[in-house]
Amino acid sequence: MIDWKNVLSYVFCVAFSGLFAYYVNGKGGIFLMIALLAAAAVSVINVLIVRKKIGYSMERPENPQLRKGDTFRVGVSLVKNSPLPTPYIVVKLASSPNVVNVSPEIIKAAVAANNKPSFLGADYKAEFSGKAWVKIQSVRITDYLGMISFEVPELSVGNEISAEFNVLPEIPMVNFSGELLKSSSDAAAVEDAEEDTGETARYGGGVPGYEHRTYIPGDPLKKVNWKLSSKRDIYMVRLDEKVSVTGQCMVLDLVSPTSAVRQDLINNDLLVESCFSMLSTMLMQEIPCRCWFWLKGVWNGIEVSTEADLLEFQKFMGEYDFYSAHPERLPADLNNVKGSTASMIFTNDLDDRLVSECQSSGSTCFFVSVNDCIRLPCDDLWIVDSNYEFKRFS
Repeated sequence: MIDWKNVLSYVFCVAFSGLFAYYVNGKGGIFLMIALLAAAAVSVINVLIVRKKIGYSMERPENPQLRKGDTFRVGVSLVKNSPLPTPYIVVKLASSPNVVNVSPEIIKAAVAANNKPSFLGADYKAEFSGKAWVKIQSVRITDYLGMISFEVPELSVGNEISAEFNVLPEIPMVNFSGELLKSSSDAAAVEDAEEDTGETARYGGGVPGYEHRTYIPGDPLKKVNWKLSSKRDIYMVRLDEKVSVTGQCMVLDLVSPTSAVRQDLINNDLLVESCFSMLSTMLMQEIPCRCWFWLKGVWNGIEVSTEADLLEFQKFMGEYDFYSAHPERLPADLNNVKGSTASMIFTNDLDDRLVSECQSSGSTCFFVSVNDCIRLPCDDLWIVDSNYEFKRFS
């Protein structure tokens, strides 16, 4: 690569030395011209030799697991296997869209000692969750006069030129019992017997049936008898511990953004963290949930019924690559759940294909999205805002 500005400056100096020799001092001007030409030749020859004697690699941090807002440093190691001195080496870094550079991504340095690494550093901030990376985009060496630069080839094929990180999403602790959770619990609940209209109803033969009492804030929603509650116009809770609910499912359908703009990353983060907000509320209500997410080319499922499960799911979502497309919008195993199921589909691309697959899945689906990602309004559509509040789309 030629820097024409510096080349023109050099040509001007050579021309000036010629004018100096012609009008002022012939010997002095010629000596100056020869010195300039020799300097250019030596500078270029030195760069051509040294460029093949320089190796570089990226130094990985000890802890690749980050939280949103963390600032971290990546290091670049330069080593020279030649006694010849080097001019400036320019290292250009690149990073994934979910991290932002705090210090400049272009680093300049000169390697003085032979076979002794020189370490350079650059600072970044983890801004959005998911898989993140910082890599060496290019390494160039410039001659001493700054007129021409060359790409530095890798000295060793085994050298690492990138570093990967996992940025964990936040788990918002929002304690609420919204209409979406009520609707989903209602859809997934077992069919309550219409005869259960008493608070202490028991059936013949001394076999206990459902016993009920009025709802107290903090009671698990899975124990609410919705039919009895609607008849009495007050929430009634089952006391029979043997009564269970069928499957609650969540699906994170986060396809590749159409562009790497900031709003895409904000939308993805909001959907992921609203999913965790709903899960934390369900754990408070003792409602287990099966969560599906696309990772490493396949649909993965995890049962979230304890806080440890939730933290494990958080680690998985720290590895989530938002820029890897998945051809299947829904996991195939979503159709194999026995009994009635309710699925919350958190999506950043609500289109007719997703709606069609949900309709044929056999599960009652509730779609959760943000306004920017809705391409097809449909039934059971909910909008989540920055406060993790779910409102039915109208």
